[in-house]
Amino acid sequence: MSQRTTRLLRIASLTMLAVAGPFAGSSGAATLAFTTSGSHAFTVPSGVTTLEIIAVGGRGGAFGGFGARVTGSVAVTEGESLAIQVAGNGGFGVAGSGGGGAVPLGSFAAGGGGASHVTRASQPLAVAGGGGGDGDFSVPGDNGDGGDAGVAGTAGPPALAGPAVVAVAGGGGGGAGSAISAGLAGRAGPAPAGSCVAGTPGISDAAAGQGGTGGLSADPFGFGGGGGGGGSSLVPAGGSVVTDSTGSPSVTLTWADPPPPPIAPPATPPATPVAPVVADRTAPTISALRLGSRTLDLGVPRASIRVTFSLSEAAQVVVRIVRGRGNRGARASRAARVLRFAGRPGRNAFRLRARIGRRTLRPGAYRLILVATDAAGNRSRPATRRFAVVG
Repeated sequence: MSQRTTRLLRIASLTMLAVAGPFAGSSGAATLAFTTSGSHAFTVPSGVTTLEIIAVGGRGGAFGGFGARVTGSVAVTEGESLAIQVAGNGGFGVAGSGGGGAVPLGSFAAGGGGASHVTRASQPLAVAGGGGGDGDFSVPGDNGDGGDAGVAGTAGPPALAGPAVVAVAGGGGGGAGSAISAGLAGRAGPAPAGSCVAGTPGISDAAAGQGGTGGLSADPFGFGGGGGGGGSSLVPAGGSVVTDSTGSPSVTLTWADPPPPPIAPPATPPATPVAPVVADRTAPTISALRLGSRTLDLGVPRASIRVTFSLSEAAQVVVRIVRGRGNRGARASRAARVLRFAGRPGRNAFRLRARIGRRTLRPGAYRLILVATDAAGNRSRPATRRFAVVG
């Protein structure tokens, strides 16, 4: 089978708000995200002069290559209209909307992903090209993977029937280029003459973000063509382009609303006498520190020790787990773990487990040291108990 399964493990979920914040007339930032494939219109709000753009291109079909994620700032004029195109992902035999690489009739290779872009009067401001589509399966054989944005697709490995090579898998589609460069071509599989044909590169035209077509196959079963290539990308000056990992094409616009007009401050009321503040110099105390057990067994699943103690006042409690008994003359022990939490007046409790964060306590002798600090910065005397980790 294809190695595409390993690519699925790195897909992160990306959730975007349709509208977050008002379009104009209030302070702060506003965000508008377009996530539906197709064409949209946007009018620059009053007082806005700069737009932050995040454009995500379409993914190639059949779990093909991921598109580009282009980020950058562009200067705009209030009231002007911008055209928004949200790409579509490629599919079996079809290209993603927005200029994805198509697949010729007779091939079941996957089409390339389309491009997402923001355009002013036919002049592109930012374009995120799509990824290449996977090549088709050969019989027998395996398909090539579509390339991510800026990466060429891979050719499928030849298939063996006994000692001879009898069929060849299709080549993967080309990935998108960047900075107006063309998408890279899909590759044909290594084979005897007249087998799979590679996909073509994307067209070097950021205005269209057009992908190349997929390849045909001379395989006796009619399978094995290369997947369609992705389109090109255009990055605004000072912006950046990386490979997307979500497979969710979108265009997100963010802008800062102009600040509201200043408001005259209210009349200052006459000052009233303020009683002097008495500084808190009383340190908190920790008492009744008890361990439910003196042994933590690593052989017991989810083993823990219940720790209870009392506080004289609300304070921030720091718990240090120190390896070693701390005997005089022994080597200086070092803190193995540190826990912090807000303690309340009276009785407190927590569970001490062998695994803290990403590390696990090793077998040996340990000391549990608690120190409390109140809001005024007064620190308690340390309270200590010993325990052991076995197993």
